[in-house]
Amino acid sequence: FMVEALIQDISQQKIAEQLLKESEEKYRVISETAYDLIGILNSKFKYEYINEQAFKQILGYEKEDLIGKSALKFTHPDDMMETAQALRDGFKEGSGGKELRFKHADGHWVWIEAKGKTFHDINGELKAIIISRDISERKIADQKLKESEERYRLISENPEQNLVMYDMSLTMTYSSPFVYNILGYTSEEIMNMRIDEYCTPSTYKLLLNAFREEFKIERMKDKDLRRIRTIEMEQIHKNGSIVNIEGRYTFLRDKDGKATGILGVARDITKRKQAELKLRETSLNLKERVNELICLFGLSKLFEHPGISINEVFQGTLDLIPSAWQFPEILSAKKRFNNR
Repeated sequence: FMVEALIQDISQQKIAEQLLKESEEKYRVISETAYDLIGILNSKFKYEYINEQAFKQILGYEKEDLIGKSALKFTHPDDMMETAQALRDGFKEGSGGKELRFKHADGHWVWIEAKGKTFHDINGELKAIIISRDISERKIADQKLKESEERYRLISENPEQNLVMYDMSLTMTYSSPFVYNILGYTSEEIMNMRIDEYCTPSTYKLLLNAFREEFKIERMKDKDLRRIRTIEMEQIHKNGSIVNIEGRYTFLRDKDGKATGILGVARDITKRKQAELKLRETSLNLKERVNELICLFGLSKLFEHPGISINEVFQGTLDLIPSAWQFPEILSAKKRFNNR
């Protein structure tokens, strides 16, 4: 009877081991053929397992690149604190999730959405299985949608102004159709032009200096993230004429406040500039008339003196004439009367 019982116990153990082996093989096959990233982390957030094929395809890593290393080592510095907290909370609560940037083997950053659940392994140690997927395209689409919504909002708020966007290398990435009303170019035409092709040389220099100053401010720790810079400039119309433009510029920023581009709103101020010039000319003409009246008043007072000699009249007249000149402070003249 003892032999029979022993044979029965061994048979059941073998069956259990075979079932376990088959189960592990099924999960291995599922894991290795999955499109998502599957990893197992220990309580120190170090990788103990990855489905290598998916990691290599999406992130460029071999198994030996990650096993035994902390997941935080590959997390973007700006996401590290939140990711570490999410892992701590997940191990404590049993599950969790986080969107973060994970470093690709070639150095660029990949947005992933990670979801995890804890479990105890055969030795009773707490582990977490993390399933992640690449959401870079979704993030790009979300950013484009956000920028598009912002553009339409600004266009609706500024219907008579041109909306432009530049990347951080000052390449124009967007121009609203209203640019045609100002410079005669279509959006597509202006976006394929360099700044110096539609700006006068003095304006081009002015813009470069202004943006250099703004980039310098961006490197400072304490700065106004909502600051706006107003620049008056001259741009060249498609027909060759000069258009006076007032541009108001600010930085586009990501959720962390980092500058990702430049947003500008430009309006044609040519008529305003012409009006200002006309006002200056009118003011100058008025000043000339006032000077002339002062001169005439002085002459009238000169002739009121009884017994004034002809020499005194001529001398007084010569003394009063400079006050009626347009620019008496910068003009000079030599006066001769009776060989003097």
